[in-house]
Amino acid sequence: MQRCLVLIDGQHYPPVVERALAALSGDGYTIIGAVFLGGTEKTDSPPVLSVPVAVGDPEQALAESIDSLAPDLVIDLSDEPVLDHRKRFELISVAIARGVRYQGAGYRFDPPTFPRLTDVPSVAVSGTGKRTGKTAVAIELARYWRDAGLKLAIVTMGRGGPALPTVLRAGEFTASVAGLAELSARGMHAASDYVEDAVFAGVDTIGTFRCGAGISGQTDIHNFAAGVQAAELLGPERMIFEGSGTALPPAESQAHVLVMPVDIDPGYLDGYLGPYRVKQATAVVVVDPDQQSKRKVAGLRQILSHLNPELKVLSAGYELEPSLPVHGRRVLAVTTAPESAQDHLMSDLTRLGASSVEVIHSLSDRTRLSDDLTSAAATDMVLVEVKAAAVDLVLPWAAAQDIEAGLIHNRVAVAGGTAALAGVVDRRLGDNLVDLA
Repeated sequence: MQRCLVLIDGQHYPPVVERALAALSGDGYTIIGAVFLGGTEKTDSPPVLSVPVAVGDPEQALAESIDSLAPDLVIDLSDEPVLDHRKRFELISVAIARGVRYQGAGYRFDPPTFPRLTDVPSVAVSGTGKRTGKTAVAIELARYWRDAGLKLAIVTMGRGGPALPTVLRAGEFTASVAGLAELSARGMHAASDYVEDAVFAGVDTIGTFRCGAGISGQTDIHNFAAGVQAAELLGPERMIFEGSGTALPPAESQAHVLVMPVDIDPGYLDGYLGPYRVKQATAVVVVDPDQQSKRKVAGLRQILSHLNPELKVLSAGYELEPSLPVHGRRVLAVTTAPESAQDHLMSDLTRLGASSVEVIHSLSDRTRLSDDLTSAAATDMVLVEVKAAAVDLVLPWAAAQDIEAGLIHNRVAVAGGTAALAGVVDRRLGDNLVDLA
């Protein structure tokens, strides 16, 4: 018998609600309580039913009812206009964040599962989408803890990840174009996140694959667990689990950092299952590339704080970090960044001493990229992000033109310093915290 909590509203006559409860009981459910969501068309007060009825703010009443009654599932018997789609998804987020299934007429949401794969203290880093700055945040945290003396391992997953978990040891290969070429020659996908992490963080990394992601961030087809097992063999003192696109790392962690761009549609935060993702987070990093959108950051902060009052929200910008000196060089930078970031990129490279800068923004569009490279102005240095198209197209093009090539990393600069973000994670790890003093 499944213990069931039902959601009801005042748009239904109380006798009709009782009939629905009887029908559910006849189907084998044990009704342990109800949450009244409001509405006064068919009743002027919360109905008196055969089960206890909770009232108040719907989200809070549902959360308290789940915590006190421990149901196996929530069944939604409400309807418009009391509960529109946005409010319904907020309630779905409340339920699945507490590990409780939520279902209604013709739909069902199961809570994502995060199995405990290791006893090593761990933090998940996920993004609201592709190219949000997630990998840059994971790298920055890894550098901070590495410099503090911790032994780290980053476990990544990706749509281009390896069929079997692949380990890159810190210092195993050259963090350079030559190093990428060496990996590619060994038949490895040299532009996966675990490679970028290894290049720029200088810690042990493990690459895994995944395919697909649900709207809650769950992915069912992956080899992440095997990746965590491979990481454990390296003896890390802390692990970073890095998500992929909108997919959450499929493993239990003690802290969770959510990364989002400053220009995210707010509807993706307070609509759909955005509230669930926010409720899962320990900290949010809002990436504002040139730190010029303070009003947008403030607006996002307000939404995030409403959804999760305990959440720590930090803003961050980017600082361009080339692998080669650019002083006095004519630089062609090839990036996935949008054209709106061009002034920022050119300014950073000019500040580092480049004599001239041209930026190509089509690294994620291979068809356009080939044309852009062909029409690029004369240059004596190419800098490119660690992406698949870099290895397949840009670096061979530079070699054919006898142009020196290097890598660029968009290093995330957290307001208040990386210590501000790392400190939030360290406090959440509590007794598992490795003494950094």
